[in-house]
Amino acid sequence: MTKRTRKSEKKVGAYELVDDHDTQPQKALESWIDPTFEPLAYALILFRDEIPKSAQM
Repeated sequence: MTKRTRKSEKKVGAYELVDDHDTQPQKALESWIDPTFEPLAYALILFRDEIPKSAQM
């Protein structure tokens, strides 16, 4: 599932992001991610072998 992705090919500068949280319904920034998929996508990110850059503080 993660083969041939930006994260797998260039680890530096690649961040995990499921959805932009600065969205507005029925506007140009409206999200197309199904709300039921979002928690599953974040779970996939959290269960990766390496620690996401966003979690390294």
